[in-house]
Amino acid sequence: MRVLFFADGEWGAKTLAKVYKSGYEIAGVVVRYKSRDGLVEDWTKNNNLPLFKFKKINSEEAYTKLKALSPDVIVSIAYDQILKRRLLDLAKTIAFNVHAGDLPKYRGNNPINWAIINGEEKIGITAHVMSEEIDLGPIIEKIYVPVTLEDNYATVLKKVVASIPDLVLDVLSQIRNKTIKLRHINREEGFYMPRRGEKDEIIKWFDTSKNIYNLIRAITRPAPGAYTYLGKQKLRVWSAKLIESPKFIANPGQVMEVLKEGVIVKTGDTQILLNEVQFEGESNSFIPHFPVGTRLGLPYSDLEDYWPFLSSNKPE
Repeated sequence: MRVLFFADGEWGAKTLAKVYKSGYEIAGVVVRYKSRDGLVEDWTKNNNLPLFKFKKINSEEAYTKLKALSPDVIVSIAYDQILKRRLLDLAKTIAFNVHAGDLPKYRGNNPINWAIINGEEKIGITAHVMSEEIDLGPIIEKIYVPVTLEDNYATVLKKVVASIPDLVLDVLSQIRNKTIKLRHINREEGFYMPRRGEKDEIIKWFDTSKNIYNLIRAITRPAPGAYTYLGKQKLRVWSAKLIESPKFIANPGQVMEVLKEGVIVKTGDTQILLNEVQFEGESNSFIPHFPVGTRLGLPYSDLEDYWPFLSSNKPE
């Protein structure tokens, strides 16, 4: 069975290696025009397999070259262009995508980050038939990886990357044995998530400690990191910890106590411990020991640009 891969990143490279080792014929590999890390391209070159890179995947050039490969199956993992119908139809049996989201929920962008932000206790990894609509093709197979309260983006990403190769092998086996059972997606049972931007990374100190904690752990390394300000200096918050604290009213974003392991900061309901931060432009992170009373948050002069992202209740 000839498999044509569209892939990028560590999960793409590891899946390719395992599928190749399992005896499937790799008809070719298409990488992103601007790859994030070059891992898939390097693996493909090292194994002397046909490698392709197209600025416009639906161009006549791409279609002609990929049609000549005569693939039985198309597999897409972290590829960043939408394949039109005539490309999908090059697969003699099926073209499927692997999406790190619990479809039909978390369609679209940054599904792992959004799931952690929403406090999910498990991450769905879905293999689904590719269509011209994003993440709406019928589901072939779905697995889950657990998410504990101590997990963050890095640890969850590691679990997801480790799980994808076996999921792809399972689906390929179902295709070969003709045992696939498709489950059609009901759009109304899920939702689409937009691409995250810089202003989505701002910490809203008036929010609950749980929501702030979920944001910080959801976009910590290797993501850009949540941030706040100390005066006019942007401060990335890489790590935080939920602590026992009663609910009380005070100034959200203010340092309430200094401990050896960091600073306790007031939130919209209770308090949270910040234990690793880094000033923008600095090369090293550190354990914060800002004095009690220190205010964290946006400089007032910058609030106008951020109000849609911060609150629906703008002060008079």
